[in-house]
Amino acid sequence: LGIPAIYWNWVRMQVADQKTFGDWEKATHRERYMRFLGEFISQQYYKPDAVFMTGWDLVVDRNFTQFFQNSNIPIFNVHPHPLPSPGEPQDLIQAPDGTKVPVLRGTEVWAKAIEQKLPWSGVTIHRIVPGEFDVGHVVTREWVKVERSDTSETLRKKLNEVEDRVVPETIVKIAKGELNA
Repeated sequence: LGIPAIYWNWVRMQVADQKTFGDWEKATHRERYMRFLGEFISQQYYKPDAVFMTGWDLVVDRNFTQFFQNSNIPIFNVHPHPLPSPGEPQDLIQAPDGTKVPVLRGTEVWAKAIEQKLPWSGVTIHRIVPGEFDVGHVVTREWVKVERSDTSETLRKKLNEVEDRVVPETIVKIAKGELNA
């Protein structure tokens, strides 16, 4: 579709830094990585209209978001569980069958959904709010029924399949101006 994409592997950069610098502190590396990533993506050569964080499992901090705030460039996150938009109740969310499902934030929420025996999970694409975690305007939300036979692994696979479909669809819709992002 002619949409530029960049893949950054934080784990590989950690390993490379560890080999190069020897004894290093993870938090310092993370801050440097966020700053480097933000600088790279925001440079004039790329001129992004939006940034999508997919498969991330890493909290984006102000070292990254600062590069996009003044330009009002939206940063979107893909979260593997239904999240509410601002203004909606923040602790429970209504599933398609009317049941209330707890909002799960953080990483590996599919495992938490299985542990809590939740009847629903899903995928949310939301606009990141700098300095906050797993909150922001919801652009896309798709529900996934959790079966009694599901395990953490099978639910994660179902969520990945939904992500693989809705992320490109959402990017195209945003690029065409078809979604209120």
